[in-house]
Amino acid sequence: MMHSLTKRVAAITLAAMCALPIAAMSRAALAEGPSTRPARPPGGEHSNRPFRKDFPQRPPITNDQWQEVITFMREHSFRRTDDLEKLLTTSEEKRAAFMKQLIAAQYEYVMSLKNEDSELYDLQVRKIETQDAIYGVLRDARNGMNASQKKEFRELVIQLVDVNLHERQRRIERARDSLTRAQTALDEDMKHKDALVDDRMDQLLREGPRPLKMDARPDGPNDAGAAGKKPGSETFGDVLPADGRHREGGGK
Repeated sequence: MMHSLTKRVAAITLAAMCALPIAAMSRAALAEGPSTRPARPPGGEHSNRPFRKDFPQRPPITNDQWQEVITFMREHSFRRTDDLEKLLTTSEEKRAAFMKQLIAAQYEYVMSLKNEDSELYDLQVRKIETQDAIYGVLRDARNGMNASQKKEFRELVIQLVDVNLHERQRRIERARDSLTRAQTALDEDMKHKDALVDDRMDQLLREGPRPLKMDARPDGPNDAGAAGKKPGSETFGDVLPADGRHREGGGK
């Protein structure tokens, strides 16, 4: 009896932790196409590693903030939200707080897309709603699916795969646009190299010799290195390899 209860709680916990989708990749990352099997983001579709590392810095969630989150969830993911709220009322305080932080972080990511990219936001909402419908079918068919349930389940999975493919396409389009802007900025700067040299000379003369000032190595097309903006300051420990040699332009 206790073993069965534990298994049910574990299943509900897993579903609750997936109540909103998690961005397993950075917004600038490209999802590679499948080779022999479908590619998956690092950590799985619902990886929460990007959010866990930020939890110590996140302030406690206020009641008003949580009500905003839960209102969104009830609208777009009511099946999972029902089980989540039951779970939160029976969980010990520390675990409940952790789960609220996780879901709030996921909610913040989805809402950040609303003004940044309405198409991506709509896709995320569709994904949430489709995942919730799939959850409902699985929850109602714990003892096996009949023919009607299997048909509904397959149709929902087709919808989920379609949404994921459209999301990947949109992210590729965004990355392509970003690279185009970066290339345009580089081409323009190449035409004005002498002016850039003069600006950098003036900057270095103003700052003088600073032993901890180094140019940060760019990480991708969206950062200062590609866009032509001034790089930030880093310490030697951040930009020098173990052998003490500075890596110019990302080389060895």
